Amino acid sequence: MTFPDALQTIGPWAFWGCRSLTSVAFPDALQTIGERAFHGCSSLASVVVPEDTDVAEDAFPPDCQIFRGEDDDEEEEDDVIEGDEDDSD
Repeated sequence: MTFPDALQTIGPWAFWGCRSLTSVAFPDALQTIGERAFHGCSSLASVVVPEDTDVAEDAFPPDCQIFRGEDDDEEEEDDVIEGDEDDSD
């Protein structure tokens, strides 16, 4: 899924439980990803979130790897955000 370039906020529970969602492309203008916005999206294995975006701690499924910055093959381990360990959806 690709979002519009002007998108600034993805609200809480916005895509909760969309199990068929396999990838997302966030615009650089994105400022906030809300609580459990993508929680329950069990097909999301990893995402790249813009560097300055505020991400709720439980925005993504626990087993989804979240990288910060550019979408390239040179991700550093320090840029990984750990998912929420609670998977009670």
